[in-house]
Amino acid sequence: DNGKDPVGELKRLGELRTFALNRMGTNSIPVGVPYSEIEKVLVPVYLMHRYQIEAVSKIIGGIDFSYQVKGSGENQPYQWVDEEKQKEALGAILNTMSVKALQLPESLVALIPPPAYGYSRDRESFKGYTGSLLDPLAIAEALANHSMQFLMDPQRLSRIYLNRNEDWNLHNYFEVIRNSIDRQLKINIQYGVMLEKVFFFQLIKLVNNSKTNKQVSASALGQLAEFKLKTNIEELSESDRIIYADHRLYLSNWLANYKNEGSSLTLPTIMQMPPGSPIGCH
Repeated sequence: DNGKDPVGELKRLGELRTFALNRMGTNSIPVGVPYSEIEKVLVPVYLMHRYQIEAVSKIIGGIDFSYQVKGSGENQPYQWVDEEKQKEALGAILNTMSVKALQLPESLVALIPPPAYGYSRDRESFKGYTGSLLDPLAIAEALANHSMQFLMDPQRLSRIYLNRNEDWNLHNYFEVIRNSIDRQLKINIQYGVMLEKVFFFQLIKLVNNSKTNKQVSASALGQLAEFKLKTNIEELSESDRIIYADHRLYLSNWLANYKNEGSSLTLPTIMQMPPGSPIGCH
Protein backbone atom coordinates (compact mmCIF):
# COMPACT_ATOMS: atom_id res chain seq x y z
CA ASP A 1 0.00 0.00 0.00
CA ASN A 2 1.12 3.54 -0.73
CA GLY A 3 0.51 7.11 0.34
CA LYS A 4 0.07 9.01 3.61
CA ASP A 5 -3.66 9.29 2.87
CA PRO A 6 -4.85 5.69 2.26
CA VAL A 7 -8.31 6.70 1.03
CA GLY A 8 -6.91 9.33 -1.32
CA GLU A 9 -4.37 6.84 -2.64
CA LEU A 10 -7.09 4.25 -3.26
CA LYS A 11 -9.03 6.84 -5.24
CA ARG A 12 -5.91 7.71 -7.24
CA LEU A 13 -5.20 4.05 -8.01
CA GLY A 14 -8.83 3.54 -8.96
CA GLU A 15 -8.64 6.36 -11.49
CA LEU A 16 -5.33 5.04 -12.85
CA ARG A 17 -6.81 1.55 -13.08
CA THR A 18 -9.85 2.79 -15.01
CA PHE A 19 -7.62 4.72 -17.40
CA ALA A 20 -5.40 1.68 -17.97
CA LEU A 21 -8.33 -0.72 -18.49
CA ASN A 22 -9.91 1.61 -21.04
CA ARG A 23 -6.63 1.78 -22.97
CA MET A 24 -6.08 -1.96 -23.08
CA GLY A 25 -6.53 -3.72 -26.40
CA THR A 26 -4.49 -5.03 -29.30
CA ASN A 27 -1.69 -2.64 -28.34
CA SER A 28 -1.27 -4.51 -25.04
CA ILE A 29 0.67 -7.39 -26.63
CA PRO A 30 3.50 -7.60 -29.20
CA VAL A 31 2.89 -8.45 -32.85
CA GLY A 32 2.69 -12.20 -33.36
CA VAL A 33 1.38 -12.96 -29.87
CA PRO A 34 -2.12 -14.54 -29.61
CA TYR A 35 -4.92 -12.26 -28.45
CA SER A 36 -5.58 -14.68 -25.59
CA GLU A 37 -2.37 -13.45 -23.95
CA ILE A 38 -4.05 -10.09 -23.28
CA GLU A 39 -5.58 -11.82 -20.26
CA LYS A 40 -2.15 -12.12 -18.62
CA VAL A 41 -1.63 -8.39 -19.05
CA LEU A 42 -5.10 -7.77 -17.65
CA VAL A 43 -4.52 -9.51 -14.30
CA PRO A 44 -2.11 -6.98 -12.69
CA VAL A 45 -4.02 -4.02 -14.14
CA TYR A 46 -7.42 -5.18 -12.89
CA LEU A 47 -6.00 -5.97 -9.45
CA MET A 48 -3.55 -3.09 -9.08
CA HIS A 49 -5.43 -1.69 -6.07
CA ARG A 50 -5.79 -4.96 -4.15
CA TYR A 51 -3.31 -4.04 -1.40
CA GLN A 52 -4.54 -0.47 -1.08
CA ILE A 53 -8.01 -1.86 -0.37
CA GLU A 54 -6.51 -3.71 2.58
CA ALA A 55 -4.72 -0.55 3.74
CA VAL A 56 -7.95 1.45 3.70
CA SER A 57 -9.84 -1.29 5.55
CA LYS A 58 -7.53 -0.83 8.55
CA ILE A 59 -9.10 2.59 9.15
CA ILE A 60 -12.49 0.96 9.80
CA GLY A 61 -12.74 -0.01 13.46
CA GLY A 62 -9.19 1.24 13.71
CA ILE A 63 -7.19 2.80 16.52
CA ASP A 64 -4.22 5.14 16.60
CA PHE A 65 -1.78 3.97 19.25
CA SER A 66 1.80 4.31 20.43
CA TYR A 67 4.01 2.31 22.78
CA GLN A 68 4.12 4.88 25.55
CA VAL A 69 5.75 4.22 28.90
CA LYS A 70 5.05 5.62 32.32
CA GLY A 71 6.87 8.88 32.86
CA SER A 72 6.84 9.88 29.18
CA GLY A 73 4.37 12.67 29.86
CA GLU A 74 1.67 11.05 27.75
CA ASN A 75 -1.32 9.28 29.27
CA GLN A 76 -3.41 8.32 26.25
CA PRO A 77 -1.68 5.37 24.57
CA TYR A 78 -4.46 4.90 22.01
CA GLN A 79 -7.59 6.50 20.59
CA TRP A 80 -10.24 5.44 18.09
CA VAL A 81 -9.96 6.64 14.52
CA ASP A 82 -12.43 9.46 13.88
CA GLU A 83 -15.84 8.07 12.87
CA GLU A 84 -16.09 10.26 9.80
CA LYS A 85 -12.78 8.88 8.57
CA GLN A 86 -14.08 5.36 9.16
CA LYS A 87 -17.22 6.11 7.17
CA GLU A 88 -15.12 7.61 4.38
CA ALA A 89 -13.00 4.45 4.29
CA LEU A 90 -16.10 2.25 4.17
CA GLY A 91 -17.45 4.26 1.24
CA ALA A 92 -14.13 4.02 -0.58
CA ILE A 93 -14.05 0.22 -0.29
CA LEU A 94 -17.69 -0.07 -1.34
CA ASN A 95 -16.79 1.94 -4.43
CA THR A 96 -14.37 -0.85 -5.38
CA MET A 97 -17.41 -3.15 -5.43
CA SER A 98 -19.54 -0.94 -7.66
CA VAL A 99 -20.57 -2.13 -11.11
CA LYS A 100 -18.52 0.72 -12.56
CA ALA A 101 -15.38 -0.54 -10.80
CA LEU A 102 -15.95 -4.26 -11.35
CA GLN A 103 -17.13 -4.39 -14.96
CA LEU A 104 -14.57 -4.77 -17.72
CA PRO A 105 -14.95 -2.76 -20.95
CA GLU A 106 -17.02 -4.85 -23.36
CA SER A 107 -14.60 -4.10 -26.19
CA LEU A 108 -11.77 -5.60 -24.13
CA VAL A 109 -13.70 -8.75 -23.20
CA ALA A 110 -14.54 -9.31 -26.87
CA LEU A 111 -10.81 -9.34 -27.72
CA ILE A 112 -9.85 -12.18 -25.37
CA PRO A 113 -10.60 -15.69 -26.69
CA PRO A 114 -9.78 -18.98 -24.92
CA PRO A 115 -6.01 -19.63 -24.59
CA ALA A 116 -4.35 -20.32 -27.94
CA TYR A 117 -2.73 -23.67 -28.72
CA GLY A 118 0.57 -23.90 -26.86
CA TYR A 119 -0.50 -21.31 -24.30
CA SER A 120 -2.30 -22.01 -21.06
CA ARG A 121 -3.53 -20.44 -17.87
CA ASP A 122 -1.54 -20.85 -14.66
CA ARG A 123 -1.88 -19.99 -10.98
CA GLU A 124 -1.41 -16.30 -11.83
CA SER A 125 -4.43 -16.34 -14.16
CA PHE A 126 -8.05 -15.57 -13.43
CA LYS A 127 -10.36 -18.46 -12.57
CA GLY A 128 -13.92 -18.73 -13.84
CA TYR A 129 -17.10 -20.74 -14.30
CA THR A 130 -17.05 -20.70 -18.11
CA GLY A 131 -14.36 -23.22 -18.92
CA SER A 132 -11.65 -21.86 -21.18
CA LEU A 133 -13.55 -18.63 -21.94
CA LEU A 134 -12.70 -15.51 -19.93
CA ASP A 135 -15.39 -15.03 -17.26
CA PRO A 136 -15.86 -11.32 -16.41
CA LEU A 137 -18.43 -12.07 -13.71
CA ALA A 138 -16.11 -14.52 -11.93
CA ILE A 139 -13.27 -11.99 -12.12
CA ALA A 140 -15.56 -9.41 -10.53
CA GLU A 141 -16.67 -11.92 -7.89
CA ALA A 142 -13.08 -12.55 -6.85
CA LEU A 143 -12.36 -8.83 -6.46
CA ALA A 144 -15.67 -8.17 -4.68
CA ASN A 145 -15.00 -11.01 -2.25
CA HIS A 146 -11.51 -9.62 -1.62
CA SER A 147 -12.99 -6.26 -0.60
CA MET A 148 -15.90 -7.79 1.32
CA GLN A 149 -13.74 -10.07 3.44
CA PHE A 150 -11.92 -7.04 4.85
CA LEU A 151 -15.23 -5.32 5.62
CA MET A 152 -16.50 -8.47 7.35
CA ASP A 153 -13.37 -9.27 9.35
CA PRO A 154 -14.57 -10.56 12.77
CA GLN A 155 -12.03 -8.57 14.79
CA ARG A 156 -12.84 -5.38 12.88
CA LEU A 157 -16.56 -5.83 13.50
CA SER A 158 -15.91 -6.57 17.17
CA ARG A 159 -14.09 -3.24 17.50
CA ILE A 160 -16.98 -1.42 15.83
CA TYR A 161 -19.35 -3.08 18.30
CA LEU A 162 -17.09 -2.18 21.23
CA ASN A 163 -17.01 1.51 20.22
CA ARG A 164 -20.67 1.74 19.20
CA ASN A 165 -22.88 4.83 19.44
CA GLU A 166 -26.12 6.04 17.83
CA ASP A 167 -24.39 7.16 14.62
CA TRP A 168 -21.80 4.41 14.19
CA ASN A 169 -22.72 0.85 15.10
CA LEU A 170 -22.99 -2.58 13.48
CA HIS A 171 -26.59 -2.06 12.39
CA ASN A 172 -25.69 1.15 10.56
CA TYR A 173 -22.55 -0.45 9.17
CA PHE A 174 -24.40 -3.40 7.65
CA GLU A 175 -27.14 -1.08 6.39
CA VAL A 176 -24.62 0.99 4.43
CA ILE A 177 -23.28 -2.20 2.81
CA ARG A 178 -26.80 -3.45 1.98
CA ASN A 179 -27.83 -0.10 0.50
CA SER A 180 -24.73 -0.07 -1.69
CA ILE A 181 -25.54 -3.55 -3.01
CA ASP A 182 -29.15 -2.53 -3.66
CA ARG A 183 -27.92 0.33 -5.84
CA GLN A 184 -25.79 -2.06 -7.87
CA LEU A 185 -28.76 -4.42 -8.33
CA LYS A 186 -30.63 -1.62 -10.08
CA ILE A 187 -27.63 -0.81 -12.30
CA ASN A 188 -26.76 -4.35 -13.40
CA ILE A 189 -28.67 -7.37 -12.10
CA GLN A 190 -25.87 -9.85 -12.89
CA TYR A 191 -23.32 -7.99 -10.81
CA GLY A 192 -25.90 -7.11 -8.17
CA VAL A 193 -26.95 -10.68 -7.38
CA MET A 194 -23.30 -11.72 -7.34
CA LEU A 195 -22.55 -9.03 -4.75
CA GLU A 196 -25.51 -10.04 -2.63
CA LYS A 197 -24.35 -13.67 -2.64
CA VAL A 198 -20.85 -12.62 -1.58
CA PHE A 199 -22.32 -10.60 1.30
CA PHE A 200 -24.73 -13.41 2.22
CA PHE A 201 -22.05 -16.09 2.54
CA GLN A 202 -19.72 -13.77 4.45
CA LEU A 203 -22.56 -13.31 6.96
CA ILE A 204 -22.92 -17.08 7.36
CA LYS A 205 -19.16 -17.33 7.96
CA LEU A 206 -19.48 -14.71 10.70
CA VAL A 207 -22.26 -16.65 12.41
CA ASN A 208 -20.27 -19.89 12.17
CA ASN A 209 -16.95 -18.46 13.38
CA SER A 210 -16.50 -19.58 16.99
CA LYS A 211 -13.86 -16.88 17.55
CA THR A 212 -16.25 -14.06 16.62
CA ASN A 213 -17.75 -11.89 19.35
CA LYS A 214 -21.12 -13.51 20.05
CA GLN A 215 -23.05 -10.27 19.58
CA VAL A 216 -21.33 -9.71 16.23
CA SER A 217 -22.52 -13.19 15.25
CA ALA A 218 -25.99 -12.25 16.49
CA SER A 219 -25.96 -9.10 14.34
CA ALA A 220 -24.89 -11.17 11.33
CA LEU A 221 -27.74 -13.59 12.04
CA GLY A 222 -30.11 -10.63 12.13
CA GLN A 223 -28.86 -9.55 8.72
CA LEU A 224 -29.49 -13.05 7.36
CA ALA A 225 -33.06 -12.80 8.64
CA GLU A 226 -33.44 -9.59 6.61
CA PHE A 227 -32.98 -11.64 3.45
CA LYS A 228 -36.29 -13.41 4.19
CA LEU A 229 -38.12 -10.09 4.22
CA LYS A 230 -36.67 -8.74 0.99
CA THR A 231 -38.69 -10.21 -1.86
CA ASN A 232 -38.49 -7.67 -4.66
CA ILE A 233 -36.73 -4.55 -5.84
CA GLU A 234 -38.60 -1.80 -7.61
CA GLU A 235 -37.44 -0.46 -10.98
CA LEU A 236 -36.26 -3.85 -12.28
CA SER A 237 -37.22 -4.95 -15.77
CA GLU A 238 -39.31 -8.10 -16.21
CA SER A 239 -36.30 -10.20 -17.20
CA ASP A 240 -34.28 -8.82 -14.27
CA ARG A 241 -37.11 -9.70 -11.88
CA ILE A 242 -36.93 -13.31 -13.05
CA ILE A 243 -33.19 -13.40 -12.33
CA TYR A 244 -33.77 -11.78 -8.96
CA ALA A 245 -36.59 -14.18 -8.05
CA ASP A 246 -34.34 -17.16 -8.84
CA HIS A 247 -31.57 -15.55 -6.81
CA ARG A 248 -33.89 -15.10 -3.81
CA LEU A 249 -34.99 -18.73 -4.08
CA TYR A 250 -31.32 -19.78 -4.07
CA LEU A 251 -30.60 -17.77 -0.92
CA SER A 252 -33.77 -19.02 0.78
CA ASN A 253 -32.69 -22.59 0.07
CA TRP A 254 -29.30 -21.94 1.63
CA LEU A 255 -30.95 -20.36 4.68
CA ALA A 256 -33.12 -23.46 5.10
CA ASN A 257 -30.08 -25.72 4.74
CA TYR A 258 -28.19 -23.65 7.28
CA LYS A 259 -31.09 -23.84 9.73
CA ASN A 260 -31.06 -27.64 9.45
CA GLU A 261 -27.31 -28.27 9.35
CA GLY A 262 -25.76 -25.31 11.15
CA SER A 263 -21.98 -25.09 11.18
CA SER A 264 -21.65 -28.50 9.48
CA LEU A 265 -23.04 -27.01 6.26
CA THR A 266 -20.45 -26.85 3.47
CA LEU A 267 -20.63 -23.43 1.83
CA PRO A 268 -20.14 -22.94 -1.92
CA THR A 269 -16.77 -21.83 -3.19
CA ILE A 270 -16.41 -18.12 -3.90
CA MET A 271 -13.91 -17.14 -6.58
CA GLN A 272 -10.49 -16.11 -5.30
CA MET A 273 -7.96 -13.76 -6.88
CA PRO A 274 -4.67 -15.03 -8.30
CA PRO A 275 -2.03 -15.08 -5.53
CA GLY A 276 0.59 -13.05 -7.41
CA SER A 277 1.55 -9.54 -6.36
CA PRO A 278 0.85 -6.88 -9.02
CA ILE A 279 4.23 -5.17 -8.81
CA GLY A 280 5.06 -1.99 -10.64
CA CYS A 281 1.65 -0.32 -10.76
CA HIS A 282 2.53 3.27 -9.88
